[in-house]
Amino acid sequence: MDKKGYRELIKQKRSTLDIIMKEEFDRNIRSMLLQTEEYKSCIDLFIYISIGGEVDTHEIINKSLELGKKVFVPKVNKNTKEMNAVQINSIKDLVEVPPFNILEPKEISKVVPEDSIDLIIMPGLAFSKSGDRLGYGGGYYDKFLKHNRKAPRIALAYEFQIFDSIPIEVYDEKVTHIISERSIRTII
Repeated sequence: MDKKGYRELIKQKRSTLDIIMKEEFDRNIRSMLLQTEEYKSCIDLFIYISIGGEVDTHEIINKSLELGKKVFVPKVNKNTKEMNAVQINSIKDLVEVPPFNILEPKEISKVVPEDSIDLIIMPGLAFSKSGDRLGYGGGYYDKFLKHNRKAPRIALAYEFQIFDSIPIEVYDEKVTHIISERSIRTII
């Protein structure tokens, strides 16, 4: 199967996931993440804002802010095709951005260099057991990750998103951990 095939398969599986089951899976994933040493020890956390069928991150963001962590979220620059890490103090600091209605920070005054982040929590459509990641096709995370080699990269995913292998390109960046509703996989 090619990348397009994996993307379509996972989007279809996520769209048919029972809402009660999804909430249970999300709780399990959130609980496991919050217990990791990587999460407990981080100060500057970069995390995606979940949409649609992705593993929900809103509660993780709220909990992280409660704990006094600095929370940074993606802000995409469509002109440069890059992503910045922008600090937020609340989910209320976010607005929907067309055309996909992805939540992003209203303002970009608190941008930090990628290499100052302690932990990166990221989405994806498919992952391999060896840490390969298939995203949505924009390359934003691959570019962002090239500037931060030190921070652990934790992917949040449902078990059906994890495969023995997936198609990759030379520029595709790996994750160091995959947390699903069943387990934490440490890759590197």
